[in-house]
Amino acid sequence: MLFTLPKAEIKPFKRQKIDFYRRVFFMRKLNPHRFLRFRRVKKRDHLYFNLLSYLYFRKSDWRSSLLITRPEQFTLITIIPYLLFNEIYLLRARRYFVILKGQIAGTIAIRERNETLYVSSLAVSPCCRRLKIGTHILDFTAEIGREMRKGWLELSVVKQNSPAYRLYRKYGFKIRQERRWSFIMRKEIE
Repeated sequence: MLFTLPKAEIKPFKRQKIDFYRRVFFMRKLNPHRFLRFRRVKKRDHLYFNLLSYLYFRKSDWRSSLLITRPEQFTLITIIPYLLFNEIYLLRARRYFVILKGQIAGTIAIRERNETLYVSSLAVSPCCRRLKIGTHILDFTAEIGREMRKGWLELSVVKQNSPAYRLYRKYGFKIRQERRWSFIMRKEIE
C-alpha cells in the first residue's frame, strides 16, 4: 500500500474549532508555542502531506478546492500532477506536520543547501491563519538551521501572495533576487 492516513489523533483542522483557538491566543495573550508541535512526516504519510499542502495552498477547504463546477466532477487533472511533482521535488526534503491541539494546522518542508536551509514549502490551514502559526514555523526552521550550523534561511514566494510576502518581510527576510513570478528571499540566522 502506497499511502496510509496518519493515526486517528492527527487530523486536518475543522472549521468550527477555530473560534476557541482565536479566543485563547488573542483574548488571553497566551503563547502559541505551548500548543504547537512539529512531527516529522514518515514516508508512508508523504502523499497525505502533499495533499494537505495542495489544499492549504488553494486557500479554501477541501470541497471548494477539489470541485470544478458540480460536486460530481473532481479536478483530478490538477491534483494528481501536483501530488506527483511535489513527491519528486521534495524527495530529499525534511517534511513536518504542524500540529495544534492534536490536529494538523500546517505543513513545512525544508532542504539543506551549502550555506542555507531552504524552505521548500510552508503552508498553514485556511482556518488557522492569522494566529501567528507561520511565525512559529519560521522560528522552528531557524532553530533547525542553527542546529545544522547554517548561516541563512532562504525561500521563494510568489509575487501575488501578498500575505506570505508580508509575513516574510516582517520576520526579517530581504529580497535577494527577483524573478518573473516570484521573489527569492533570504534571512541571516542569528
